[in-house]
Amino acid sequence: MGWQNRDWAKHDDDELAKLYGVVPQSTRTVRIRIWSTVTVLTLAVGGFAYTQLPTTEPLVAAGQTDLLFGLRGTNQRVPSDYPGGTGTACNEEEYTADTGQWSCLSWAINIRNLPIVQPPAYVGPCTHLLADQEHARWICLGGAPLPQQQPPSVAGLYA
Repeated sequence: MGWQNRDWAKHDDDELAKLYGVVPQSTRTVRIRIWSTVTVLTLAVGGFAYTQLPTTEPLVAAGQTDLLFGLRGTNQRVPSDYPGGTGTACNEEEYTADTGQWSCLSWAINIRNLPIVQPPAYVGPCTHLLADQEHARWICLGGAPLPQQQPPSVAGLYA
């Protein structure tokens, strides 16, 4: 004889509640409740995690600012985007002891037509200067041999 045919298994829900304080539920009902709870919790955690994602900002090229630091090119005899042209800025200079002059090693092309700002003059002995685009100042990359003159000013430097 199976357990379903025994007397204690034939009680209805009210009798079981009075005897044991609980009402047996079908296995299917229990599974539905468990999976529903798991689903709701998963959606709640996922929704919360989604709201915590950082907002994406438009991609900007590294080092892109609203100003260009260096010495503006002044040579009007060459196209504006050629080295020394009016649409360029010298952002790296070197002092040559043989000639006793400063010369530009690197030119930035001002594609976006940004204002070109000359950083404050470097103070101290230096033979190789780089315009720091992030901090708006000259950085010394080398100091020997020491120049006898200060780095050039923007007025008529590369005409």
